[in-house]
This record gives sequence, structure tokens and C-alpha cells, in this order.
Amino acid sequence: MTPNGLFPPPGSTDKRSCRLESEEHYCMKSGDFRIHVMPGLTSIQVMFLREHNRIAFILGKLNPLWNDEDIYSETRKIVIGQLQHITYAYWLPYILGPDRILQYGLRPLKHGYANVYNDEIDPTIANEFAVAPFRFAHTLLQDTVPYLTEKAALTFRSEDMFNKPTLAFSNGGRGVSYVGLGLSHAPLSKADEKVVTAVRDNLFKDMDGRSLDLISLNIQRSRDHGVPGYNAWRKFCGLPYAFHFGTGPGGLVDHYPENAKKLQQVYSSIGQH
Repeated sequence: MTPNGLFPPPGSTDKRSCRLESEEHYCMKSGDFRIHVMPGLTSIQVMFLREHNRIAFILGKLNPLWNDEDIYSETRKIVIGQLQHITYAYWLPYILGPDRILQYGLRPLKHGYANVYNDEIDPTIANEFAVAPFRFAHTLLQDTVPYLTEKAALTFRSEDMFNKPTLAFSNGGRGVSYVGLGLSHAPLSKADEKVVTAVRDNLFKDMDGRSLDLISLNIQRSRDHGVPGYNAWRKFCGLPYAFHFGTGPGGLVDHYPENAKKLQQVYSSIGQH
């Protein structure tokens, strides 16, 4: 490790990488195998694990006759409820906007509870949404990982952190908390058509310098899943077909002119994207 006690410099053989087998294999296990894809994911999962253990300890003290399974099951319900509340009260309003939240009755009550559950509604996510529109969050990614300690605010290149848990274990194991603190103070990128270099040109780079491209993966995934083209979705949404790459009538009226030009440079016809 480097003198600062954080992680080996870029280009070095990091014995703590989850992609390498060694006797110093520092990897966490969780319900999601992607826990070490980025330090932010590690931090969030550890945060909820700690919250689970905090609640479980309290329930065990209040209910001395409960066995481990009882404590675990009841704690799990509470943590799920916390995550659902965060999602509906704080996250969805920013994604959907206040009008849609009210339209679909998604705003949580400030007091009491609502009994609006309908077991006849299919709660599954549409395949088309999962593999295409929901990937908008990839444009929110940053090129750096924030790391906020009691003494300093640091940042590290995201591309150096992929699948490497070293940062989480830094500073005597407090690194996972420092990443969480950094994330709580760092703004997201704007939701738009742009993605950072870390995931476009340097995603999971191998020893030979070859990397993946997250947006190319998204496009190929949509093709693998048979997602229809652009005009098929305009029809589905009750919009008229687009016949050219201009932004006037009959064209890409819902796009900025500069973005329409970029699409024209990539595709030969509207029906291809």
C-alpha cells in the first residue's frame, strides 16, 4: 500500500482486487455480487447492513424470548420499510416530478398508514423499461469517488476503483464510512445524454488496457432483449412517426438540434434507433 494508507497507485498489481485470487483476498459477501463494482455500492450496502444489526440488537433486548430467526425476520421487515420510504418520499419525486407523484398516488402519508395495496396489480418492471429508459441513471455517474474524512475531502478516479474493495478497507476499515460521507456531500451529474469517461472508455480495464463501454453494453442489451425501435415507442406513446433527423415537423421534435445531429451521424435512418 502507499504511504497514505489508501490503495496502490494506478497500474500496480492490487492484491486486494476482487478479480484476483490471492491469500490477501479482501472481498465482502452480500446478496448482490456487485458489491465491489464501485466503492459507493459497497458503502450503501454496508450502511444498510449496519442499520439491520442496530435494529436487530434493539429487538433482541426488547424481546428476550425471540430466537434468531424471529429477530432477523422482523428486522428485515423494518429495513425494507425504511428503503421503501426513502424510495417513495425522496427518490421518486425527483425522478418523476411532483405532478406524477400526485397523479398516481405515490406520496407517502406523513402520519398513519395507507391500505391501498392491490394484489391484482402486476408489480413487475417492464422488460423494455429495465433495459432502456431506466439506464438514464448511468448519466448521473461521476468520474471520481468522493472520500470525506474528519481532516480532508479527497477524490479518487472512478476507473481505479472498479472491483477493488481497497478503499472500503482503508483507514482501519473506516473507508466505507468516508466514502458514504463523501457521497452525501457530492452532487450528481445532470441527467442528460452524456456519460463520463470512466464508464465510456475505462470500464473494467484489463491488464492490456482494453475496456468495456457501458453505453455500448446498454445498446446491445436492448437489442438482445428485442426492444422495438424509436418509432415503435412513439406510436405506443400516441406520438406521430418521425421521418427525418431534423427537429421540425415530421422529425425529432422532442430532441435538441445538437442531439438530433449527433444521432444522424450515427444512424442512417430513424428506424435504426
